[in-house]
Amino acid sequence: QAAEIYRKFVVKNLAAFEPDLASSLLTKSLRLSNMGERKKALTAVEQGVEMNRRVTAKNPGAFEPSLAVSLRGMSGCLSDMGEREDAVTSYEETLKMMRRLAEGNRAVFASQLALLLRNYALHFDEGDQWSEVLERTEESVIGSRYCLVHIFTLGQILISIFCPSHTIKEIYACRREYIYAMYK
Repeated sequence: QAAEIYRKFVVKNLAAFEPDLASSLLTKSLRLSNMGERKKALTAVEQGVEMNRRVTAKNPGAFEPSLAVSLRGMSGCLSDMGEREDAVTSYEETLKMMRRLAEGNRAVFASQLALLLRNYALHFDEGDQWSEVLERTEESVIGSRYCLVHIFTLGQILISIFCPSHTIKEIYACRREYIYAMYK
């Protein structure tokens, strides 16, 4: 419903409301996907990506993070539809953007990059991305040592890496040792 309201505003003032409409379309897409309406979800997120590309072209500093989020959402929709190659392409574009954003502002974007790399390695990668995932997570933890979000991210990544071959007790012991070493 919010997307339809923003559509009316966009007609009156495109520049002011197009970013909000793009965000609403991503939310709509997530809701449709949760309801099993995958084709409608993909249509909504594609519209949002198109709008985010337009506003990002005009003001990359303000809107590139939103475009990255929309592309990640589109990747999920494409994957749900069984279009793996297109999903990987969209996700890799997201990673490229997030790497650039993390280089410019590590404190804000490094942990998001680490999570994106983790998800990429879990869902799409057929090679070995784990070393890059750990490296980015270490950067995010070192960059802001006392941020719980970063410690949680590290915990998630360590569990993802070690869970297949280690017990939960070993995973948590490893995470405790790592966190202790970071804060010495």
